[in-house]
Amino acid sequence: RVRERLEEAGCEVHLDRQRWGGGPGTVIGLTVPTIPVPTFFFALGARGKRAEAVADEAAGQVLDFLGSQPPGIDEHSADQILLPLALPAGQSVFPVARITDHLFTNRETIQTFLKWGCDIAGQIGEVAQVTTNSGK
Repeated sequence: RVRERLEEAGCEVHLDRQRWGGGPGTVIGLTVPTIPVPTFFFALGARGKRAEAVADEAAGQVLDFLGSQPPGIDEHSADQILLPLALPAGQSVFPVARITDHLFTNRETIQTFLKWGCDIAGQIGEVAQVTTNSGK
């Protein structure tokens, strides 16, 4: 199902199937070869959750990410990159595939401890551009 959904959208797909006994259901992990590091998406099965639903969930995450223009940094990594960008002097600009509450929270936390500017141009759930500026 994952292959079908992603190839239909024009993605090149390489699958590696593995089986482990005793788990509650299907797990799907998908890696998108983004630069500078790959982006990873996953969906977890649960008792009563069909494997097709897990596949649709994982494929949907990838398609949402690739559909945002520019795709930028994924929503789970965007808040994590703020601290390293707050330390060196100068400005950094990067796109984010989707703004989350965590991005705003992490910005506020860092600004509590460091003299550092961070502008997030967009609303929660939207594609955005983040501009950081440290005066060190």
